[in-house]
Formats: sequence, C-alpha cells, structure tokens
Amino acid sequence: MNDPNSAGSKCPFGFGKNVQLNTQSPGLETGDPLEAMNAGNHAQAITLLNIKVADGSASQTDIERLALAKFESGDPKGAAKIFRELGERFPESNHASWWQDRARVTGQAAMNGESVERKSPITDTYRSGDANRVLREFWEGPNKDIMDFNEEPLKVYVPKPSLWRKGINLLLGGAFDLVQGLTSCIFKVVDTVFSRFGKYRQAMRHGIWTYLPSTIGLLRLASDRNELLAGRNIPESMKTQSDLSSSYTAKHPGPGGFFTDPDLPSAGAVGQPIPIHGGLGDKPNKYEHLLPSAAEIAQAELYATGRRETADHLNVFAIDHLFDLPHDVLMPAFNEHKKIPIPVASGSPEAELGIEWVWIRANEIDPKTGAVLSSTTNAWDGSPDRGSTPEAVKRMRTDPATGEMLPGGKIYLQDGKWLPNIEHESGAKTIQTGIDQNMSIGVTLIRTVYVRFHNLVCDILAKRHPELTDNQLYWKAANIVIQTRAKVHTAFWTPMLFGHETATRALHSNQFGLLQGRTPLRQKLVHDPLHKGTHPALHGLAGNPKIAQMFSDPELKGLDFSETYRPVGHALQPDGFDMALCDIHEQGKPVAGGEFISLTETLGSTGNELLQREGIGRIAHMLMNTSVGAFTLNNYLPEFAHLATAGGTTRIGETDVQRGLDRGTGRYNSFLERLNIPGLKSYRELFKEPDSKNAQEVIQRWEQLFGPYNEASGELFLTTGMGQLADEFRPEGYAVPNPTFMNFVMEASTRFMHNEWLTNYAGPEQVTPTGTNIVNAVTFEHLLGLFGGDEFREYLEGRERPNAFSNMRTNIPHPIESHVDYGEENLLDFGAGAAYLEAHWTGKGLENYEIYRVHDGDKSYLVDLTDRQVYMDHDNDGRIRMSDAVFFLPEGCPSENELFAKAEGFALDSQQPGKLSTQEIKMLKQHNYDKKKVGVAA
Repeated sequence: MNDPNSAGSKCPFGFGKNVQLNTQSPGLETGDPLEAMNAGNHAQAITLLNIKVADGSASQTDIERLALAKFESGDPKGAAKIFRELGERFPESNHASWWQDRARVTGQAAMNGESVERKSPITDTYRSGDANRVLREFWEGPNKDIMDFNEEPLKVYVPKPSLWRKGINLLLGGAFDLVQGLTSCIFKVVDTVFSRFGKYRQAMRHGIWTYLPSTIGLLRLASDRNELLAGRNIPESMKTQSDLSSSYTAKHPGPGGFFTDPDLPSAGAVGQPIPIHGGLGDKPNKYEHLLPSAAEIAQAELYATGRRETADHLNVFAIDHLFDLPHDVLMPAFNEHKKIPIPVASGSPEAELGIEWVWIRANEIDPKTGAVLSSTTNAWDGSPDRGSTPEAVKRMRTDPATGEMLPGGKIYLQDGKWLPNIEHESGAKTIQTGIDQNMSIGVTLIRTVYVRFHNLVCDILAKRHPELTDNQLYWKAANIVIQTRAKVHTAFWTPMLFGHETATRALHSNQFGLLQGRTPLRQKLVHDPLHKGTHPALHGLAGNPKIAQMFSDPELKGLDFSETYRPVGHALQPDGFDMALCDIHEQGKPVAGGEFISLTETLGSTGNELLQREGIGRIAHMLMNTSVGAFTLNNYLPEFAHLATAGGTTRIGETDVQRGLDRGTGRYNSFLERLNIPGLKSYRELFKEPDSKNAQEVIQRWEQLFGPYNEASGELFLTTGMGQLADEFRPEGYAVPNPTFMNFVMEASTRFMHNEWLTNYAGPEQVTPTGTNIVNAVTFEHLLGLFGGDEFREYLEGRERPNAFSNMRTNIPHPIESHVDYGEENLLDFGAGAAYLEAHWTGKGLENYEIYRVHDGDKSYLVDLTDRQVYMDHDNDGRIRMSDAVFFLPEGCPSENELFAKAEGFALDSQQPGKLSTQEIKMLKQHNYDKKKVGVAA
C-alpha cells in the first residue's frame, strides 16, 4: 500500500496550506480521484469525479467512489441519492445489495442527526488551561445566572448515632482493618510462593477469590482491589506537572462543566487531558510492522459473520444503562481538522474499488502531555443529562418559546415529557441533551426517564422547601439524580454482569456497606444517619463524607479503562427489535413476530421520534423482552463496520483496535500485568477445552495472524479486547472474565472515592433530608413504573424476575437470585413518608399532629394537616403505612386542596371525626416505630 501521507507538494485546486477534514493532504497534485481519496482529499476527489460525471466519462466505479467521497466529506444526503441511483441504473451488479444497504444507512444518517458535525465545546478559554481565566469568564459572562454565588449547607435536623452505636462501629472497623491487614499479608506470601506454578497462575487469572469461601474471597477481592488502587496506572505526566489537571471529577462540585477546587481549579472542565487516552502505556518496539492491520484484526476477530450469539438472561437495558453514561468515561474531543488513516479490509467493497485507506476522526491532543482532550465532563456529574459547559447547562434549562430559563430549576422537555429534537438547515434533527451522539432508542429512553425524574425532584423539593431558589433546586435535583443513578448502576445493574456471590457482596459493600449484608436489597439504605459510621467497607463508600477526606486527588480513570468498556459496549448491542414486543402482555408471555427494525434505525432523533409515538411503557416492554449480544469474539454488529457518524464513516471494530495500539493499551498481556495478573504463555490458556475443534480453529487463526510478530518479538500477542472476549474462564454468574471485572471493580471504587458529588456533597445538609430519602427509596423500576404509565407499572408489579435488567421474555433466573434477597417492592413509594423532620426521628411533638381519615368514593386517604402530607391506600387492603405517603396524587384522585379542605372541616368539628390517635400517628410518622409495617386503619 502507498503511504497516504507521502503525497506531492502542491495542490492545483487551491486548498491552501492548512489541513481540513476533507483535505488531509493539501499539497497533493493529482488528476486521479482515487489517489485523492486514498490521501484523504475527499473534497478534491469529488471535484474530479463531478467533472467526469458532467462530461459523461464516469464509470460505475467512478460513481461508487463519488458516493463514498460525499459521505466521507459529510454529505450523507448526497451519498444516499447516488447509491439509490446506482441501484436503479445497475440492478444486476454484484454490488447492488451493498448499494441498497449504503443508501439506507446514509439516508438514515442524513435525517437522524448522527452525521451532523457538532461544534467543539473547547473554546479558546478552555484550551488555554488557565483556571483563573475559565472561572473569570464564567462569573462575569452571560451564563453566570445558572448558579447562585454563595451556596451554604442547609440547616436541617440530622440525627446522630448513639454513643453505643459509635462504639460498636469503631470496634468493628478496627477488627475489620486488622483482619484485612493480616489476610493481605498472607495472600501476598502465598502468591509469591505459588505463582511459579502454572495452575496457580491460571487461578490468579481466573480470580483466586472465586475459589475461596465467600467471606474469605471477599477479603481477597478487597486486597486485590486495594493493591490496584495503590498503584493505579495514572500517566506520569498527570502526576508531576502541577499546572495540569485531569478532566475527571475534582473535589468540589461547582458551576456547570467545571469545578471550584482550590487545588485544581480547572479540574473537570472540558478541554483538559484525559489520562486513559494518553500518557504512558506500551512503548513501541521494532516489530509492530509484523502485526496485521486493524482492519484485518477487526474483520477476523470482532465482526460477526453469521448468526450472533446472545446473552438470553439479560435485556437491552443491561447494555443501555451503561451506554447512557458514554461508556462511563469521557467523550474525547475530535480534532476539527485532522483525520487518521486506517487500511481497509481486504475483500471489502471499498477494497474492490481500489480504496486502500479509510479515514477516521483524529482526537484533539494536548500539546503539553500528548494526551487526548475531553469534550465533556465525567458522566457521574450528570453531564449526559445537563451538558458539560455553562453554555450547555443554560441551553438545557431554557424554554425556546421565551428564551428564559424555566422556573423551578427544571430542564426543558418538549410538552414537558420528551427530549426535544432540533432541526438543522440540512433537514437533519439532533436531540437536545447533554451528550447527543451514539444514542440508540434504549439510551434515549433512559435519558428521558432521568431528565423527567430531575424535573419531578425539582417539584418535590420546591413543595417541601419553598425557600430554595431556582438554581438551588436545579443543582440539588441534579445531585439526587446522580446519586440515584449511581445506586441503580452499582447495586442493581453491575451485579447482573458480575453475578458471583462474592462479587455481588463487594459491589453492595461499595454502595451500602457490609453491615447491611442481610438486609433485603431494596431495603438497603445509602443514607442511614442513625446507624452508619464512616468505615469504607462496613458502612460503604456512597454517601460517606469521610471518603472525601481520605482521597485528595481528582478522579483519574486508569489507563486501560476504555479497553474494558469498548468491547463490552460493542459486543452486547442487539441486532434490533421486534416491534410486536411493544404490546404489553403478561411477563414471560410476550407476543413476537412483528416488524423488525435494526439497531441503526433507532439511532438519534429517529429513535426519539419512535419513543414519542409509542410511549415509554411500550418501548420499555420491547427492550425488556429483547436479548443483548454475548461477550465473545466475532459478535460486533456487521453494521458497526460502516457506522454513519459526524465527519464520515466510523468503523467501530477497526477503531477499537487502532485506538488501543496508538495509546499503548492494546496488548492483552500488558493489560493483565497492569492488573497484577500473570500474562498468557500460550493461547491454549484461554480455553476450557483447548484441543476441541472450535478452540483449535481459533488458535490456528491467531497463530496465522500474529505468528510472525510473536516469533520475532518473543511476545504472545492479542489485542486487549480480543483477550477479554475470548477468555472462557468466567466466574459463576459472570458475563465477562475476571480481568474485565477487576478493571471494572477498581474503577467503580474510584467513582465513589474521588467524586464528592457521591460522598461529601451527598448528605441531607446538601440535598435536603427529602433528597436523601428519595435516593434511599427509588430504583430503576420505580422510574419505569412512574413514567411508563399504569399498564406498564402493573406489568412490572406482576413480573416474576425481580431485576429490571433481566430478560423478561426468556424468563431465565439470573444466578444472583440464588443469593440476593430483593425484598418487598412498592413502586409507588418514592420516600415521601420517610423521616425528614426532628419529630419524625424522635417522636417529640407528634402528639400535636393533626391527621384525619378522609374517604372519597371507594378510595381512602390519611391527610396530615401538620406536614401538609397525604397518604393513600394504594392496594385497597384497608391499611395505610408510612410508605403509602405520596408527594403528588396520581391522576383520577381528588386534588390535594380538596382533601385538605375536607380534613380541615373535620378539624373544626367539635367531634373531630376520623382524627388519628397519637399512637396511630407514631405508627405512621415516627422512624422505625412500626417495625412490622402494620400501618393504621384506612
């Protein structure tokens, strides 16, 4: 192949000296459109090919090249038109089916917004790296009104643990630390002695903790995690240059898109280096030229060539709840001018057209460190929902009809329900949301649900705390949503991929603490001021303010983080959806056989419009009854080989391989070593039956692909993604192998350890006691039930599988169901009845409360005139409990004003009919008074 960067010196078309997206070799002087395309000069190729079309000399091949060049230059509408015309003119061509597919995909890209070029959020101010300049521009600029200048902790009542409880917590914490320290030393000695033996090395790779009894295994897992955290693979450039900061979450949450950290004031801003995409990794050696191209590797090992494997115990929410966090890492900024070449796959339609190189977007690089710059903030600050810059935050909050920010701290939704589609001059529509790329219909639904949840929380806080300003409501609601999302992700979502009992206990320990181990999952509390201490393992990381004191540096993801998330996110995507599954039926008995729509047909604004037509409940039912792909080789969607995105085609498989190699994170054995796991000495070690026909076929393929490199370098090469996808040794209940999990669990811990949104700023003094009660009560199922409509809520209430990420169609019990007690579920309990005032905790003053029984038709209510709170008998069992309190009455009920008026009438009556006794009030209002949840008569 010719080097695309070795072209001539002068361009006759006058493109100038600067490289542009469609002119990567501005000095190229050629009359050959193919040479121009291979050099990345698609604009030049279009000019040359249009001349041939105009004079009638264009061949079928020329026209095909013209269509490709138009698409690669950002004109999907023009490309679609030419591909359709090719099919009409040459219907017998062996490329006809490819043209048809290309016409469909490019036509979709022309409308769904995925191909729209986004303006870089990295302004000159951000790019300067001058924290004072960034802050000054915010406080003095047009977006300063998104945040109040002086935000102080709220003066609210928070109960304290008793001296006895503090003593017990201290004693248990000291004992745990002693045992943990002793076992860690023992584990190190054992590893040193036995790691010379092959079987023990294999066990280390599979996870020593999986071979041990659960409690001992938990100590081993914690020891492994702590050792990794102590030596996290953070590039030296990020450690040693004090004037640089990470674009990951800093210590103190501040105005949208950046943080007011006195030590690292610009940490968190867009335009900052991303350590996982740069810094130190594998250094190049002199043998890389012996490796096959990224295209050859992707075609041989990543893309599916036949029927894809599925993980039939999981549904699509299991991948999209991850995808909605942009892979839980930041979105790298694209260079506005440069692309990089990747060789095309042999035998591909492009190769048959003589095209040798395809061009993918280059990332913008920090000149000081060589690291990629971020275009967003960390997903765990809520940037997918609200945006990553002050400009974006204000735009999301602004009503387009008035040009003013919505009152009450709310995010703008079309008709108050839907993420708005924004139409561009080209006719394409993009979704107005924090991060609007790579959004399938599942991601769009999840994003919609969380934004609607944000607005609901704003209404709740405004009702309970009318003194709060609009900005206070906005930021407190954002924090509550982030905490809820983190709880769902850590305690409910993650164990569905890592279903081993020990791993599940570890994940729940991060979220809730080990001391809540026997409490049913839905009743575990993030915030429990009467009982929780500050020990990281015993009392959890979430909501633990001491964690922030233990870790002073910002959150820095490990260098290999994206090497785990990319293959998980890309292999698990479904082929598409059966629209008949939108119809809601009894769980386990869905009706299939309807119109099939591919995953790519649900991307961007097209998926958003489909969601609005069908509604959240119907689409959620479809997603919950659709399997995800399996985490295995050759399971990427074939469509991912030519995905329509901004700036041209994105080839997901090739990009996954190439990015890893470019960043020094692409060698599997090095990945293992950085996780303190012994590397492979033979490909056979990845297979349970290495002499089987299937295993031998894979091993022989690898030896053919990588044999020359292995022989010359003395290494055993696999890409990092391939090694994880191929490893057949997976702990019981796992969808992925142990090395993937170890990378996950380390980073899941740093999420809490270094993000004060989830620790120091998570308590009732910051988000109100009502806010912490919401976090304690709400699960993903609550949100789906609330916004999916009554029919879908009833479906959820009648389901057999307890976790919403389980596949409801196959109804396969997930392994964690054997060791996790989910407990009782009340999808109508959003924490409205939980204690939030001193009287609710202590009982003092409850004797002065006035609560009355009010009946309206066949419905019964308890109306609290003191707290202005309503309770309703949801299940018509004649009893009303604390959990039956509602923030807002559902449709079909009398209004609150009507109920309060009736109760006030009873209060004026000398007999005070229906008034609750003090004992009943305590049963209803006082924390933990009604231990058996008997409730009171309705």
